[in-house]
Amino acid sequence: MASPGAGHRLRIGLVGAGLMGRLHARALAALPDVQLVAAAEPDTASARALLDIVPDARIHAGHEQLLAEGSLDAVIVATPETAHREPVVAALLRGLPVLVEKPMAVEAEDGEAMLAAAERGGASLMVGYILRFEPAYAALHAAVESGTFGRPVAIYARRCATIQEARRLGGRVSALVYLGVHDFDQVLWHHPVAVRRVSVRAARGRVWQELGTPDTIWTTIDFEDGAVAVVESGWGLPEGWGGWQGRGGWSAFGDVRYDLTGTSGFGSIDLRQMNLLGVDDQGWMFPETRHWPEVAGVPAGALHTQLEHFVDCVRTGRRPLVDGEQGLAVTRLLTMATRALAEELAMPAGRADDLALPAEARAP
Repeated sequence: MASPGAGHRLRIGLVGAGLMGRLHARALAALPDVQLVAAAEPDTASARALLDIVPDARIHAGHEQLLAEGSLDAVIVATPETAHREPVVAALLRGLPVLVEKPMAVEAEDGEAMLAAAERGGASLMVGYILRFEPAYAALHAAVESGTFGRPVAIYARRCATIQEARRLGGRVSALVYLGVHDFDQVLWHHPVAVRRVSVRAARGRVWQELGTPDTIWTTIDFEDGAVAVVESGWGLPEGWGGWQGRGGWSAFGDVRYDLTGTSGFGSIDLRQMNLLGVDDQGWMFPETRHWPEVAGVPAGALHTQLEHFVDCVRTGRRPLVDGEQGLAVTRLLTMATRALAEELAMPAGRADDLALPAEARAP
């Protein structure tokens, strides 16, 4: 399919109108010469919420009806993680460029099917790893690329959300799938070296008791060149961290950090307070300011920049910053980590530590 050039009003279809789908809709509404013309969303409440943002959008029950319209220039897929494959493959085989929310897939074979469809359909596939478009992460990557810190040797990434976020998702995925993949992508972006081994440890507390998914997961990634990355992913922060009701559009985030040590330097990102904090009668507030804030009533931040990039790639035929091959590399790492997590959780709680200690040192 030929790329629509400048001056053409780009017609976008959206599959999935949940939280992320609606954030995409708000950001698209702020882009020039772009229109969200139709969406596929079987849930009535989510569809109504989307129409509050884009009143003229046509709503379909499934992606098949959406794609049958034949009036689209590109598609955004923002369904739950395990429901990406079918709409992505169907759109790509029709020659439509696709932006799929992270992760592109939970299992590597699904990601491979998407890449095959992109090749057959002659369409580009972009994966929504939003941190690639966040200024601090982009600046760190530029420094790594220029050799400022030397060869990466040790990376530590922390991404922890509140227990409310775990409850919102109802235990349908682990923190690896929902949060950890962001940092998996960053680690592979900064250090694209073959992975030798992946090991996982999991903490089981309140979230585990309520929802059956670990509170916090530590993934250790050993690279063939001797570098090591540790990714901490969790959603066990207490209610008070994000339970406040902010004014002026403020919304809570989480506890985020990224440290990279190289052979000749060190770089660090600390977004625990997102560079902004406030306090009122309810207590301290740490609002989200980097991913999808509003500036002068218009969506801004990394999501807006990501969509600008996607639209530019659709118009020009340029290769996306996060293409399907890079997305698949993250999915393969996720598959390894998920399997290691399953093995970890199959071991009774407390047994792993017992096995690691000499008999005389074990607790009675």
